[in-house]
This record gives sequence, structure tokens and C-alpha cells, in this order.
Amino acid sequence: MLPSQLSTFRRFPSGIQHIDIRDRDGSLLAYGFRVPDTLVPILVDSDKHLPQLNTHQQRKIDPQ
Repeated sequence: MLPSQLSTFRRFPSGIQHIDIRDRDGSLLAYGFRVPDTLVPILVDSDKHLPQLNTHQQRKIDPQ
């Protein structure tokens, strides 16, 4: 990607309110919310209890 194309991306600053990002059809693309600072250490610690997953997946394109 060229640096001149970066200005075409929309930036969503962090804040107290939750944010949901949807496409033109209303499908949810991303959801963000603020995690209280008191919960961050618990979340970091819980990571070691999650199963290891193979995160590489090939997406099948639906030929409509």
C-alpha cells in the first residue's frame, strides 16, 4: 500500500463508549469496548488457560 492511500482509512479513536463498525449491508465487522484497568491483569493471566489454536485458515469464496 502506498503512503498516499493511508489517508483513505477511517480512524476510530478510543474512548469510554463502545463502538461497532458495520459494512454497507449492516453486517458487523468489528466491535470495541473499553476494558477497565483492574481487569487487564486477569485477562493477561487467563491467556495461558486457553487452548492453542491453528489460526491460519483459508477463506473459501462463495461463488454466487
